[in-house]
Amino acid sequence: MIAVAEVPAFPFERPPLAPPVALDQIRRNEPLKKVRLWNGADAWIVVRHDDFRAILADNRFSVNPLHPGYPNVSEARASLMLKEEPTLVRLDPPEHTALRRMLAKEFTPSRMLALRASVQETVDRLIADMLEKGPPADFYHDFALPIPSVVISQMLGVPYDDHHFFQDRGSKKLAFNAHPDVPLKAAAEMRDYMDRLITEKERKPGDDLVTRLLHDQIQPGHLSREEAVRLCEFLLVAGHETTANMIALGTLSLLLDREQYDCLIADPSLSGRAIEEMLRFHSIVQYGLSRVATEDVDINGQVIRAGDGVISLINAANWDPSAHPDPDRFDIRKKRSMHVAFGFGVHQCLGQPLARLEMDVVFATLPNRMPTLDLAVAAKDIEFKQDALVYGVERLPVTWQTGGGQAQ
Repeated sequence: MIAVAEVPAFPFERPPLAPPVALDQIRRNEPLKKVRLWNGADAWIVVRHDDFRAILADNRFSVNPLHPGYPNVSEARASLMLKEEPTLVRLDPPEHTALRRMLAKEFTPSRMLALRASVQETVDRLIADMLEKGPPADFYHDFALPIPSVVISQMLGVPYDDHHFFQDRGSKKLAFNAHPDVPLKAAAEMRDYMDRLITEKERKPGDDLVTRLLHDQIQPGHLSREEAVRLCEFLLVAGHETTANMIALGTLSLLLDREQYDCLIADPSLSGRAIEEMLRFHSIVQYGLSRVATEDVDINGQVIRAGDGVISLINAANWDPSAHPDPDRFDIRKKRSMHVAFGFGVHQCLGQPLARLEMDVVFATLPNRMPTLDLAVAAKDIEFKQDALVYGVERLPVTWQTGGGQAQ
């Protein structure tokens, strides 16, 4: 039995642009580690790359938060997980498989190719707006957040004029330490919004994902209206919050190392390597992927008992030196690595082709359009989202040279 003193409280404190130091110490000393959660429950944390992949590929670990022993990482998260009906990422096969199949055609290579021109138009317009207004700018709110918000709005058929509403509610839903009523209220308001949108699509169909779900799944009886509401609400939140933070954090890392920003100016084809390194290095789902064992499982010599909660930490797996040499060195010239920023196994992020598309357009375009882009504040003055499930910056003040030194 593990003594109480040996079970540390989770989550751990972290520096701004790295996983908690404690995770590296655990990785070197123990294959798996028990931690104590906010409610006094214990759970295993997974910090090694190979163990992470093994657990997420094993169907003996459930994602369903209603399963006894499921580890909720905060009271705010528990308020959602225990009171909301699960959808997509909180469902095990075969229910998960059926929902994923309904959405798979929306994220095919051909669909992404068709979207590229629209994403490029959005990126070009937002850069032009910043240049026209002149420095300084808040890179996060003026550029990084609008891009995925516009794109997911177009995909779903959501009016972009409502972006302040869904950005605000999405942020509140993902708050980590908020009062439990805050994420619950935000989620309910988002579902009400999506229910009204489906009603509008019944009256006035469009060329969008919600309309296609309505015609192909709801009306034939394959998907209930309530299930569709939860699914579309999840897509709307996940479709903008995550990529916005990756674009901002990736840009911050480039601006902290001007040589790498200059590399992208000289060779825009490096954007592919750059985004994979950003995804690995930042790993923005900072409190991991929760699972619960449905039977006894041996992982690397450690038996996880049925009913034990497990939290697989993406940021720890992506900084495991056995899989990623020099993990604390951000370098866009590295060869692509087998990172797990999008998870692993059957629940691997369905929207990753869209996130990669948006990031590729950004980082193949931004450096050449704004070659003198720079931070407008000292790095130590940047405020990070410590109290959010998805890590990022609250704001990213930037500046640039105007006139002859600035590409137009």
